[in-house]
Amino acid sequence: MAYRRISDDPCNTGDCPTLFIDEDRDSRTVAVRGDLLPMDALPLDPNEAAVMVPALLVVSTAAALGGELTRVDLGRMWKTFAADAFRIETRQEYRVPAEQPALDEFLRTGELISHDGLPEWLDLVKANTTAGRTVRRIHTIRLPHTCYVRWELASQAAMSVPAGEDIRIVDLDAYPQLEIADDVWIFDDVVGVKMWQPSPSGIARATADEMIRYGMWRDEAWRVAVPVRDYLDGVRAA
Repeated sequence: MAYRRISDDPCNTGDCPTLFIDEDRDSRTVAVRGDLLPMDALPLDPNEAAVMVPALLVVSTAAALGGELTRVDLGRMWKTFAADAFRIETRQEYRVPAEQPALDEFLRTGELISHDGLPEWLDLVKANTTAGRTVRRIHTIRLPHTCYVRWELASQAAMSVPAGEDIRIVDLDAYPQLEIADDVWIFDDVVGVKMWQPSPSGIARATADEMIRYGMWRDEAWRVAVPVRDYLDGVRAA
């Protein structure tokens, strides 16, 4: 047998759970390493054992066995991450049909209105942040702002921030070294979901090397990023 790690980075025994798949055969099973639970913690038979595995890893591993992430997998990750969901947002325009009426209204009147999917998103953010989990985002932008960016920043400041999302801005004119191409959701520093991908689902799982790069970028960018409301105040004052 030749086992290949399919979730989590290498770690010391007892540090974290890890899942492996047998590469020598078309197996629908995985091998698990993790923190051994006490025998009295679960009703186990004498020949059984149990290890603690985060639900997020179970979801991502099931997706790996299936060969490709789906939008259903992404939705399950939102229900199973334990501590932090972090978005790297890089585009200056997103063509999302559900958002178009709200964007058009903002450009026409300056008013912010709801759109399909927004109430559900705000409920999702609020539910997670109320439970003590963090939902964070950095958007890299340049001046002059596109129409989409003007609307998005105003909407986020007025709606997403009150729901609990921590949204910050990096000005690439001031920090050109922080330019990055990928849009990614990172869950618990364990799973990265790349958005807007050329795949049937439009998403793809980040590799281990990409996760390292994203983590380094996030830590550097977070040190200089400006909260979206402060950023907008600065733009208005300029």
